[in-house]
Amino acid sequence: MRKLSPGTEITLVPTRLAGRAFRLPSWQLARIWGQVRRLFIVSGVAALALTGQAVQANPKGGTIVAGSATITNPSADVLTVQQSTTKAIIDWTSFSNAANETIQFVQPGVNSATLNRVTGSDTSVIQGAMTSNGNIS
Repeated sequence: MRKLSPGTEITLVPTRLAGRAFRLPSWQLARIWGQVRRLFIVSGVAALALTGQAVQANPKGGTIVAGSATITNPSADVLTVQQSTTKAIIDWTSFSNAANETIQFVQPGVNSATLNRVTGSDTSVIQGAMTSNGNIS
């Protein structure tokens, strides 16, 4: 790679200006490349931060604190809460799901209720399905 000295001119030919070349001084080109590099670095850091936070999984750490229910994972992308009393309270360490995941609440009837409390610090994000034959909150 050749180092350019100040005042060196570089000819650029963008495809949208094919046939019409324009010249930029090397210091200006270096400044543009610096801005492009910073943009890519900032974009990469933002994407990494988002992917670290955006990865959801069905709810974790469910503990029945009132009523009676069982929590099962019949498959990797389905979580089922089978409630056997008309009212139940469940504490979760996290409560999110991804677009391909499903949370199912199977309750004794339409007047049944489940209170889901999230005790962890992560924000809950529901992108997939959540079904119930009763009331959930």
